[in-house]
Amino acid sequence: MAEYLGKQIIPLFTNIKDVPLIIRDQTGVDIKNKSIQMISRDIIQLILKNKSLSGGISHTISSTPELEKKLEEEKRRNEIVDYHGTPLLKFEYDVLMALDEIIGEIPIVFKVDRCTFGFTIRENHVVQLGLFHKELTSLPESIGSLTLLTELYLGGTQLNSIPDTIGNLKSLKELDLENNKLTYLPKSIGNLTSLIYLDLISNQLNSLPESIGNLTSLKILYLSENQLISLPDTIGNLKSLKELDLENNKLTSFPESIGSLTLLTELNLGDNQLNSLPESIGNLTSLKILWLYYNQLSSLPETICNLKSLNILYLHNNELTSLPESIGNLTLLTELYLSENQLTSLPESMGNLKSLKELDLENNQLTSLPESIGNLKSLKELDLNKNKLTYLPESIGNLKSLKELDLENNQLRSLPESIGNLKSLEKLGIDNNGLTFLPDTIGNLKSLTKLSLSYNQLTSLPRSIKKWIKYLKKYGCNVAK
Repeated sequence: MAEYLGKQIIPLFTNIKDVPLIIRDQTGVDIKNKSIQMISRDIIQLILKNKSLSGGISHTISSTPELEKKLEEEKRRNEIVDYHGTPLLKFEYDVLMALDEIIGEIPIVFKVDRCTFGFTIRENHVVQLGLFHKELTSLPESIGSLTLLTELYLGGTQLNSIPDTIGNLKSLKELDLENNKLTYLPKSIGNLTSLIYLDLISNQLNSLPESIGNLTSLKILYLSENQLISLPDTIGNLKSLKELDLENNKLTSFPESIGSLTLLTELNLGDNQLNSLPESIGNLTSLKILWLYYNQLSSLPETICNLKSLNILYLHNNELTSLPESIGNLTLLTELYLSENQLTSLPESMGNLKSLKELDLENNQLTSLPESIGNLKSLKELDLNKNKLTYLPESIGNLKSLKELDLENNQLRSLPESIGNLKSLEKLGIDNNGLTFLPDTIGNLKSLTKLSLSYNQLTSLPRSIKKWIKYLKKYGCNVAK
């Protein structure tokens, strides 16, 4: 590209590799280890130097009023001014002074992170700025002059608005606006196309601009603890996104475009008002953790079976009455939380979840368990408290890795003989059932350190357990009567 200035065509380069070596040879401008902005500045300064030596514009460039004006403006912009002992370009100095008048002197520091108050510089440019927990209800419009800023941390500053000029920070990679009072974002936020990390936790946002979809380099987006009721379809354009946190908002639905976020590994939709999920959620095949707790889901789409990379699934505190048979395809699942739902049964395919280590089914309406439950050979914790179980399948004895089993507050009349096969079991809770006897095999549970039997109808204990209880008490173990 080139710009017409007077009678001369001067090339303007956007990539250092495009700058011919002849420029360095003929003008003395050093392009080594410099940004294109720095090279442009050096060339302008060289022109100004030639002008001062010759009493006017260098003979190599024709003078025009427009060019003279541009050169004078550039001269002012490149003036170095002292900010409390730190040399800065004048226009960046002006930004810090505007902030200085509100929050006081900003110290120069070695490094800035999200909890820092200070700034760092490179070649007289501000490149990192942190104003953590400083009372600052608004930013000066001039903030957009910090065009080489890569990190901006404004957590807990009481901001209630962001100026449109924020969109000029084209070099910005990290922007932290956590714990402020923002009710909206300017459309210009979409100009921050280099942004990788955006934190908007704990604000008062009720919507996002369509332009959010322009942040195609974004990898992490935190939006929890806001007032969002919907998301723009353009959210699906964020195809570099790996983490999306929308916990504790007021979302009632989710756009189908979510299915385009195929690199997503963590998705938090917990504590919203969702009553359904889009079928396209099945496209998120890189997903490892999915939070869906505290919603109003009554069912799950069959496409959830496609999430074959999923390790942890939180579904507690919903209104689920059943699970899709396809849930058995989630063979890498290690933790599944289903407490506080209305499940009456489990699909046989649950037995395919052979990587499962924790299964929480507390406070449902289960009356029985599938025989396939015995296939969960990796299971360590099984919580069935507050259900309506009247019996357990014999296959329960196959859970050789099980360490904790909670069967309290059910309607069990007996336990299967196979319960004695749970040689790794350390805690067994069977309070508040209708048990009238215990199988003699319960005495085989040599790893048991806690046994709770309260509020049953037991009239005697098997001989194996009497001796075993004395042994437990001798070693300080907890035995509830």
